[in-house]
Amino acid sequence: MFKKIFLVLYLSLFLTCLDNAYSQPFAYVANFNGTLGNSISVIDTATNTVVGDPIPVGDNPIDVAVSPDGTTVYVSNFDSGNVSVIDASTNMVIATIAVGGGPVGVAVSPDGTTVYVVSNNTDSVFVIDTATNMVVGDSIPVGSTPENIVITPDGSTAYVTNFGSNNITVIDTATNTVVGDPIPVGTGSIDLAVSPDGTTVYVASGGSDSVFVIDTATNMVITTISVEDASNVAVSPDCTKVYVVSSDTTSVFVIDTATNTVVGDPFPVGDEPRNAAVSPDGTTVYVTNSGDSDVSVIDTITNMVITIPVVAGPIGIAIGPDDTITTAISTDSESFQLYSFYDLRDRESFVQVTNTDGATTVHVQIFDVSNLCNENNFFDTYTPSDTHIYNLRDILTNNGSPSGIALGDGAYGFVVVTAVLGSNQPANQAATLIGNFRIIDDSGYEYRTNSQALKEIFVANSEYTINFNTEGGVNSSDIVGITTRDILSGEVTVSDGVTFDVDILNNEEDIFSCSNGIFSCSANTFEYGINDSIPSSRDGSVLCPSNNISEGVVKITTDFHCNTQYFGGYVGLNNSNGRGSMDSLWENLLLR
Repeated sequence: MFKKIFLVLYLSLFLTCLDNAYSQPFAYVANFNGTLGNSISVIDTATNTVVGDPIPVGDNPIDVAVSPDGTTVYVSNFDSGNVSVIDASTNMVIATIAVGGGPVGVAVSPDGTTVYVVSNNTDSVFVIDTATNMVVGDSIPVGSTPENIVITPDGSTAYVTNFGSNNITVIDTATNTVVGDPIPVGTGSIDLAVSPDGTTVYVASGGSDSVFVIDTATNMVITTISVEDASNVAVSPDCTKVYVVSSDTTSVFVIDTATNTVVGDPFPVGDEPRNAAVSPDGTTVYVTNSGDSDVSVIDTITNMVITIPVVAGPIGIAIGPDDTITTAISTDSESFQLYSFYDLRDRESFVQVTNTDGATTVHVQIFDVSNLCNENNFFDTYTPSDTHIYNLRDILTNNGSPSGIALGDGAYGFVVVTAVLGSNQPANQAATLIGNFRIIDDSGYEYRTNSQALKEIFVANSEYTINFNTEGGVNSSDIVGITTRDILSGEVTVSDGVTFDVDILNNEEDIFSCSNGIFSCSANTFEYGINDSIPSSRDGSVLCPSNNISEGVVKITTDFHCNTQYFGGYVGLNNSNGRGSMDSLWENLLLR
C-alpha cells in the first residue's frame, strides 16, 4: 500500500506531522467438518472475535491462503476437487476453480499473480492465473501423496511436502518445473514453512518427531530438531522463532532459530490442534483446534492463551496483511523509542524529550553519519513528567552533568532515545516518551518537527510515495534516512547498505525507472535529492539521476527481511542553498 505525503510548499515555524491509523488484519479459518462446516469463519484480530456469518464454500475446505494485498482469499475444498475464490471486501465467493482430486495446500505468489494448489489424489500441483481464475498449463508432477506448499518471498521457488515419499519437491516457478532431486526428510511430513528472509525452510515431520531445517541456498537439510509429533510449523515475522504444533501433546512448542533448539515451556492449546498462523506484528499466534472446534490465541508477549469458538472442525488458517505501515508521529504520540534527526553543518540542533510516565531511565544513542555512523551513547534518568532538551553542540544529561560526548562541526545523523529498565533492556513497549527536535540555521531561522515515535510493531514490504515540485524557489525535498536493527533490545545498531528500488512518476503517472538506491553510512548515501531538477541542497546524491521532471511523485520500494528492522526517515523543504526544514515523512518497523 502506498502512503502518500503531500508537503506544504512554504516554510513555517512549526511543521505539521501526520498521524496514521492502523487496523488489524483478518484471519480466515477453514471449517472442515461436513455439513456442520464447509465454510470459512472470519476473525477480526483486533478484537479476536468472529465477524459476520460463515462464508459457504465447497465440501471439506482444508487450507486457506490470502493474496499479498489482502483483497482475495483462496480456499482448497478437499472433497469438491476445487478452489473457492472469496472477495475479502464482501466475504462472498466470486469464483470456483476446478483442480485435481483432493486439493490440500494452497499458496499465492508474492506478486499475487499465481496460485499454486497441491492435489493430494493426483500427486501434482496445479497452477492458477489470478487474473482469469483459470488453471494454466499442465499440472506439475511431484512426490507421493503431497500435502502442502510454500513459496519463497522472492517468488522464485516453491517447496512441496510429499507425505507418501518422505521428501520435499522443489519447483522453479519461472518455468513451473521440478528442479533437482527431492530433499529427503522424515516420515509423516505434512507441513512446512519458509522463513520471511527466504533462507530457510522448516518441515514438520510428525512420524519422526522432528522438524527438519533446509538451507534454501543448497536445498540440503542442515539440522534436525526434536519435537514430539511435529505436525505444523509457522515462522515469526522477525525470523527468530518457529512455532511448532504438536497434535498428540495438544501444545505448541517454540524453536529459537539462532540455536535451532526448543526453548521454554510449550503453550497448551485445544484438542487436535492442526495449523498455526502468526500475526503480521508477531505478537499473536493463532492455532486451529479441530477437536474442540475453536481457535487458540497465544499472546507471545504475555504468554496468555484464549480461545475463539468457530463452526466445526477447523483446520486451515491464514491471516491477511496489515493495511497500513506507519505509526503515529503527532505531537501527542507517546512511545518507548524516539528517532530525531540532527544537523551541525552550519546549524544548531536540539532534541527535546518529555517523560509522560513514572521515573524512567533512557538510553540516548547518537549516530554520526558524517563519521561512518559512529555511535556515542549514555544513559540518563527522568523523574515523572520530566522534560529535558539536549543541545547537540554541548550535550548535558538531565541533571546538568556533562555527557562526555563531543560532536564536531559537520556532524549530522540520528538521535535514538529508548526508555529502558537497565543497561540495555527496554522497559516495555508502552508509551512513555514524547519528543521533538529543532534545527536553527546560520541566519537564526528555526525549523521544528516531531520525533518519530515508534509505537506499534508492524511487518511490511513497503512502498512509499513522496510528492515533489518547485514553487517560489522552494523545492521539495531532501530525503534523509537511517536503518537500524535490534530495536527491542534497548540498544539499537545501524544496519548499513540497505537497498531500495526507485521510480519517478510525472503528473500523467508515466513511470520512469531509476537505478536502485542505497541508504549507507559507508557509501555516504544518507541524504538524497529527488533528481537533476531537484538535487540535494547539500550537493549529495540524487534518487533518480538523468531525470529532469520538476513535478510529480517519487516512489521508493523496500523489501526488508528479518534482521533489518526499522527504517527512520525525514523529508524536508530544499531551497538549494544548504538551508531548509526537515518534516517527518515515514517510519516503519520492518521485521521480515
